[in-house]
Amino acid sequence: MPFLCISAIVRPLRARLSTHPAEVEYMRKMLLGFVCVLGLLLAASCGDESQGSSTGSEDGTADESTIDGLVIPEAGTPDVGPEEVYVPEPGKFGYPCDENNDCDDEWCIATADGKVCTQTCIDECPQGWACEQVSATGNDLIYACVPNYAQLCNPCSTHEDCIEFSSQAGNLCIDHGPLGKFCGAKCTASNDCPAGYDCLEVPIDGEIIKQCYPVEPNGAPRTCSCSKLAANLGLSTSCYSTNDFGICYGYRECKPSGITNCSAEIPGVEVCNGMDDNCDNQVDNISLPEPCEVKNEHGICVGVLHCTQGLGTGTCDAATPAPEICDGIDQNCNGFADDGFTDTDKDLQMDCVDEDDDNDGVNDDQDNCPFDVNPGQENNEGDDLGDACDPDDDNDGHPDLEDCDPFDANVNSGIQEICDGLDNDCDNLVDEDLCDDANMCTDDKCQTDGTCVHTPNTKLCDDQSVCTQTDVCKESKCTGLSPINCNDNNQCTDDSCDTVAGCQNPLNSAGCEDGNPCTLNDVCSGGQCKPGQFDKCNDNNPCTADACSPLTGCKNTPSNNGAPCSTGSGQCGQGICTQGFCKSTDGTTCSTGNGTCPQGTCSGGSCFINSGQICEAKVDACIIPFCSDKVYGECTANGKCVPKQNPNSTSCGSPCPGGFCTKCCGIEVCIKF
Repeated sequence: MPFLCISAIVRPLRARLSTHPAEVEYMRKMLLGFVCVLGLLLAASCGDESQGSSTGSEDGTADESTIDGLVIPEAGTPDVGPEEVYVPEPGKFGYPCDENNDCDDEWCIATADGKVCTQTCIDECPQGWACEQVSATGNDLIYACVPNYAQLCNPCSTHEDCIEFSSQAGNLCIDHGPLGKFCGAKCTASNDCPAGYDCLEVPIDGEIIKQCYPVEPNGAPRTCSCSKLAANLGLSTSCYSTNDFGICYGYRECKPSGITNCSAEIPGVEVCNGMDDNCDNQVDNISLPEPCEVKNEHGICVGVLHCTQGLGTGTCDAATPAPEICDGIDQNCNGFADDGFTDTDKDLQMDCVDEDDDNDGVNDDQDNCPFDVNPGQENNEGDDLGDACDPDDDNDGHPDLEDCDPFDANVNSGIQEICDGLDNDCDNLVDEDLCDDANMCTDDKCQTDGTCVHTPNTKLCDDQSVCTQTDVCKESKCTGLSPINCNDNNQCTDDSCDTVAGCQNPLNSAGCEDGNPCTLNDVCSGGQCKPGQFDKCNDNNPCTADACSPLTGCKNTPSNNGAPCSTGSGQCGQGICTQGFCKSTDGTTCSTGNGTCPQGTCSGGSCFINSGQICEAKVDACIIPFCSDKVYGECTANGKCVPKQNPNSTSCGSPCPGGFCTKCCGIEVCIKF
């Protein structure tokens, strides 16, 4: 099919750029402006407005690529599609090649489907291709379209195996488990990946990273297959086979027919065959499962057959039974070493080979009791036998088992008891009451010098009195600390305690209280409190009504308000009952009985002197005998007559009226001295 018009114009320019890299930047700007002009011509000089957009692929999926508005198929796809589908001509972009000279732009590049011619570029390439600066012939650099997915699904070992151009940075080597490792491609979404792949999250080096991953039509992940490029390069990957027996490693290789199966063996149980069946890098590292035995008159020794030179048979490793000897070894194979020999300390090492038979830390050749534990080597009497194995440690003729003190020769069953604080005769009694003072409140003890000591104690005791409840020894005497309570709560009995008979409660005739406040002088009779005479509750107050209640006792209620009453004796003794009290009638005249100041007034039942009344003073105020008039004064509240001085020049007539004269003279005029 013919080229589109724009293709005929642009390609010569690209050819020019491929040979003059210094003009690349300038020509890029020129082309951008030129393309805008050519866009107007495109509709008139080129084909239909709509262009085909799909091509078939071997697996039935569509993968479209475009360049400058042209539909470009993926390399290796059949020449099918709608109008204006670009079909490469010899030497043109996408045409198969073997070397650079086969291509118009002199650049033959490897793709997943084999080598094809590529083209120079400014900044854009068809879908699935990237514009990269690459080395041309010699040292020249050009911009050419390079495939993004040439390494996709290639077998790999490292991430670097998946990157050829800088635009492929981010392509990673993905571990597919036992099947091997294969290249992915960087992506952020599904449309970043070619047909048959999806952008999936995969674990890589401890991280979760998105990569283009092969999938089935239903979207399920699938395994990688070899591309034509991988087969041509003979790429391979490590792989492994694993199960409960182990893990075996191998490899897979890309061939024209496809990728081979994993060469790893399937791990199996290790058998005696001269091979490493479980892939643990050891050959025949097993014991045959068949047990074996060596048998004779001394016993049966059991072992197993060991693999010999991978022949499937082996030799029995069991020992030959032999008579048991005391050497720490089980010669007769009955499971016990040196059985039949003595093991004193039960340490499973028989005495015949044990250097310390009693396991007390002292070797037998230095131990005064080699078969009895005595790490301190105690020896009471200093003979050849230590205390642990000496039957009579004090050498008193009485064996230790019969001697109550096997280390004291003065204590045994044949000795008479003496006062020394010891059980001399071994009868489990010390000093046999030799110091007993018959006082339960002393601890009696014999001293080593034969004297007795009686130490006061605080033991519980019995003071022989039923009148105490808790008796304890105090200062060598038994003292009752808690007297019993003999109170029968009857006031008509006398309560006491007899040390022998206990509580005593005889009847009495004492005064008592019968509980009735209206009776007086109650008295006990026959063990009961009998009431006395009735209490009239008379308070000798005419102004109250007197009564008695058995519940509350005497009650004197105010009464007779306004009735006359007597507050006492004398002229002021009359009163009137007021709120329960006899209040006197105040203000009445009364005689004070005072000769000088006789006039008084009743108040509160008493007669009080009227102060200010004229009285005769008991003084003579006049010196000159011409004037012998009496001197008058005024009574005070306390009954004294205080003279009252008349003013000077007052007439001294009959006699010095209203007072007294300071001086009487012949002319009877009061004058001042």
